[in-house]
Amino acid sequence: MKRISLLLLIFCIFLSGCGIKPQKNKISVVCTNFPVYDFTRAVAGDKADITLLIKPGLEVHTYDPSPSDIFAVNNADLFIYVGGESDEWVKGILSASKVKPLALIDYVDTLNEDGEDEIDEHIWTSPLNAKLMIDKIAKELASADKKNESTYHLNALEYKSKIDAADLKIKSVINSKSEKSVLVADRFPLKYFTEYYGLSYTAALGGCAESSEVSLSKMIDLAETVKEKKYKYIFCTELSSKSVAKALSEQTGTDILEISSAHNVTKDDFNNNITYVDIMNKNALALERGMS
Repeated sequence: MKRISLLLLIFCIFLSGCGIKPQKNKISVVCTNFPVYDFTRAVAGDKADITLLIKPGLEVHTYDPSPSDIFAVNNADLFIYVGGESDEWVKGILSASKVKPLALIDYVDTLNEDGEDEIDEHIWTSPLNAKLMIDKIAKELASADKKNESTYHLNALEYKSKIDAADLKIKSVINSKSEKSVLVADRFPLKYFTEYYGLSYTAALGGCAESSEVSLSKMIDLAETVKEKKYKYIFCTELSSKSVAKALSEQTGTDILEISSAHNVTKDDFNNNITYVDIMNKNALALERGMS
């Protein structure tokens, strides 16, 4: 659980009491991670100023807000975040801010991490959840900016239709495969994804595992699964060190493919305006090649 230092809280309180927010032509929205940011920019179009807190390429699970991050949240009209254990730091900011918060985890059905009582927070990896999140974002933007209400709802419909198209592509790939299972030799932030698509899976680590190391017995189990299922490919997730995948690949003679949870993206991909839908389509290609 992350904690904000007393200094940052004092700084936040100081900022919240200093002056009046300047007049703006657009509403301002601060989003925590890439999926939330992508959904919001798709819905808002050019009608809002949107800030992404967790910058491209950064490790999401170890994020801690800087004073400038706190300033951005405090001066926004709307603050959108996922919620859950990884966003515990949000409570400290909100306690000293008047910004309107939106925790998207409250609007979807959640699953628990494997073998744990904690909620799996990677809710956006299910296309169904993604569309529910988009609907809620559109509703909140429309409430905050009524003159552009119709634009937000139309943009939401358009983006959901793109998700539907990518969703059908992934379903088509999976339905064409005889073995509807994958092995992810990495952290596993894809439980909602596999649940939605009816895929079985074997994973080296939990979705929010702090360590990227696995035990010898676990490596043996993974290697045995590769042999049993006759996998030619194993998967790793985005921005991974690939240490487990590389070791397993060398041991089993399999090749490595990337499957993305869209948790975050590289700086280059961000600068090239990659979207959640783009990532879905890339995953369709990876599954087409990597599944038996």
